[in-house]
Amino acid sequence: MLAIGPPKMPKRSADGSQPDVQHLQHLSHATYRARTAADIAYAAYGDLVKIDSALCKKLASEAALREPVQRRADQKLNIERRSNVEALLAHMTGQPAAHPCKNCRKGHGPWSQCIVYEGQMCGSCTNCWFNASGSRCTFHENNHPMPQALFTNSAAAASGASILASLSQAPPPPPPNPHLSVDVHHWGLSDSTKRLITQTITDVATFSKRERFLARIEAAAKELGMRIAEYEEYLRTPEGVAEQNAAIDRERAQTAYAQATEVSMADAPWDGRLK
Repeated sequence: MLAIGPPKMPKRSADGSQPDVQHLQHLSHATYRARTAADIAYAAYGDLVKIDSALCKKLASEAALREPVQRRADQKLNIERRSNVEALLAHMTGQPAAHPCKNCRKGHGPWSQCIVYEGQMCGSCTNCWFNASGSRCTFHENNHPMPQALFTNSAAAASGASILASLSQAPPPPPPNPHLSVDVHHWGLSDSTKRLITQTITDVATFSKRERFLARIEAAAKELGMRIAEYEEYLRTPEGVAEQNAAIDRERAQTAYAQATEVSMADAPWDGRLK
């Protein structure tokens, strides 16, 4: 187990006097904070750690808040994959989730804690981001779609008023749709997302029919991009690799069978009849 906590308390001095506890605690805290996520990662995995992506570089320079305690100490982790290095560094620098995601509650993922790093990894926790499984996390942004009612009809303005009230600090007025207001209150949105929703609701309420059609097309294009990204993530998982290899084997078998059939037909003797 890699230890990154504060140093142990020294023993009493030769004359039996007790050391300065406050000074030692201050020194221990400073020593702990001085170690970055990169320090811990290199100490644990050496040259296998490749800090090359923008996210890796950002996280590597931050102070390590915890050591990456594995659920199974004997499990060998694949740290050569870039997304796994991102998950490792984020696990040491992020914050514990208020309530663990579904997969962490089931004991999935390499580490014993459910850690999230706000604004990164599409919202998923570090355990789910490891091995490119972020889309399965209950915190992933794709698992929290915006209600379609906000963008499809004239009720957007009335519904928008209840959402804006729930996002503000002042007590909200009675909303037209109380269930929608309660749901939004528990979304746990960041300030930037709140601003985006506020601006979107304001814009959509004044859209013409043509502008709403264009907004739908833009939203569909973004959805397609996210689905493609999810599919590419899936193809990098063990299940996706196995399925892709099986499809390639089936295609090769079909090609070989077709070629063998053509050869057998070409070698067959001609019986003199025209077909």
